[in-house]
Parts: sequence; C-alpha cells; structure tokens
Amino acid sequence: MKTYTARISLLSLIVLLWIVFSTLSIVKASTVQNELQLYSSRQAPVTTTIGETVSFPVGTGDFVLRHAGEEESSGPVANWDAALLAEMIENGLLKASVFIEQGEERLAISPSLSTENGQLMLSFQPAHTYGVSSSDFSVRIRLTAIEPVYQGNKKDKYISHPTGDSENLIPILQQGEAFSSIIEFSAVYDSVSDYTAPLFITPKDVAEGRVIADGGRLFETAQEKAGESQIRFSLDDSNKYTAVFTFSPSQNQGDVNLFYTHTPIAAIHSAYPGISFYYLSFPGEPSFSGSGSLTFPALNGEDTVVYHWDSKGPIRMESVYDKDSKTVTVQGIRRLERYVAAPAPFEELAETNPNMGG
Repeated sequence: MKTYTARISLLSLIVLLWIVFSTLSIVKASTVQNELQLYSSRQAPVTTTIGETVSFPVGTGDFVLRHAGEEESSGPVANWDAALLAEMIENGLLKASVFIEQGEERLAISPSLSTENGQLMLSFQPAHTYGVSSSDFSVRIRLTAIEPVYQGNKKDKYISHPTGDSENLIPILQQGEAFSSIIEFSAVYDSVSDYTAPLFITPKDVAEGRVIADGGRLFETAQEKAGESQIRFSLDDSNKYTAVFTFSPSQNQGDVNLFYTHTPIAAIHSAYPGISFYYLSFPGEPSFSGSGSLTFPALNGEDTVVYHWDSKGPIRMESVYDKDSKTVTVQGIRRLERYVAAPAPFEELAETNPNMGG
C-alpha cells in the first residue's frame, strides 16, 4: 500500500513539475512578446514624383523590432530588409497587407504589395494636384505571422518549426500576431532646370513630373531678353514644338505649374467626328503676373480658328495668321487654360456635314 501511495505521489510530483515548467515557459514567451515593439528609423517622409507610378522596396528602416525600453545601440531583435521579407512571405511565415492611413484622395492608383525579383515592393501612383505644392499621404503596412516565427542560429535566418539544437527557441512572433508600420510620403512635381533658352516642355517632361517653373528665374531670364519669356510646348517627345506662350513676367512672378495635355475635348470630338483639331489644355494652376500671347499651328491656313473652352463651352478668340510660319496667334492671355484650334469655325464645320452635331 505504501509503495502504491509513493508511486501516486511521484507521478503527481512529475505532473505538477510539468505544469509549472509549462506555465513558466508560456509566461516567459508571453513576456518576450509583450516586450517586443516596432520602431521605424524613417525620420522624414519619402519623396516621390506626382503622376509617376512608384515602386520601391519595403524593408530595413520600415520594420525594426526591439525589446521595449532598449536603446537603438543595443541592436534590434529583427531588422528585416526587402529581400528577407519577400523570402519570409514566400515561405509562408508572414502575410503582408497594406492600407491607406491618410490622404486616400491623393492617390490615382491605390497601394499594393508584391514580391518582385526577390524583394517586397510597394507600388502606387500619386494623383495629379495640378498645383505647385506637395501632396502628402501615408500608408500602413501590416505583417501578420502565419506560423510562429523563430530566429534561427544564423543571422537573418527565421524558421517556423524549430528542430535539433534550436528546439528550445522562443518565437519572436506568435502565430496570428501582427505588427504594422506607417510610411509617410510627400509627392511633388519636379522643377524644370534649363532657363538659359526658351523653356521647352515635352510630354516626357510631363510624364516625369518636371513641370514647375520658378517664378524668380522666369523674371530674371526675361530681363536678359528684353523683358519677355517664352515657353514652348511639344506635341510629342521630338525636338519640335507646336505651341508657344510668350509673356512678360513681373518681378513678383510666382512659381507656375506648366503641366499640359493634348487630350481631345470630349464634346468637340464627339460632335465633329473625322475632323482634325489641335487641342492644348493646361489643367495645372499657373498664374502669370503679366499678359502674353499664345501661338498655335495653323490647321487650314488663314481659315484656322482658335477657341477658348470654358465651363460654358467654346469662346472664339481673335487671332492673327502668319503665312510664313503657318501659325495663328491670340493675344491677351493671362492664364493658360483650355484651347482648341479648328480648321474652320464650328458653325461652318457643321454646315459641311449635316450629320454632325453643332
């Protein structure tokens, strides 16, 4: 009877010790998890270009795990670069997701995450502001542990199922545990650089965001050329310009956004099918301190007509035809807006084809 009682006591002691050991292990693991915090070494917003599709690696500087209260000099628990994050995602250790934290209206294409060429990449496209200021927004990237994540015996090595000499490792991330980091962005238009000759803006400059002209530089350049500045716009990326804005800036000339497009005006395009027009629109918001002239290619010699298109529709502008340069010029331009050069007045174009709209 004593022997049986002793066996029961020994078994109870073993069970009790196992419970205590397990509890201590859980407490220890929980304590480690509670002490882990996410830090970001980014001290300033990431600067990108407005209108251009952005794709850059997410990693070191965005996700740095340290124990709470530890100084940066103590070293991180984990410092994941873009390549390591991609590997952990592809191996099923982590799941990455992205959310717009602030400034959703500032994005033309919402942010997305992908693994490209062995790196975790964040892609998006800032929307056009058509102004001279920056467009600020932020995104939150969240990492969720699909499996418990353990740090292996080698640097930058992470595993989900410890074996051998690593079986006693404590996970730095429990299954389902998530960390997130906010990355701030400031999207801006770039500045033109060459003021020595008449400014020459091409569709390539527009696509790459080089459309901001410094008002002070415009004035200084104009003083060197009898008080006038000239901005030339191209229909394609060749060295040929197809429209010219000539103006006299004042000493208080502010910065201007020279973003432009040759996109057809829908109402004209649908009303006069089959007829070629020259469209030139400036959705940007430059404000010139001084009037000027705008020169367009003549589509039909002296019969070419230039219209200013506003919210109420087309307004015919007085123009002068130059037979030598085969251009038409309108005066009194103080602000670049929406224009269309037509081979003849709209009413005449409608009369030549009764099937056309007015």
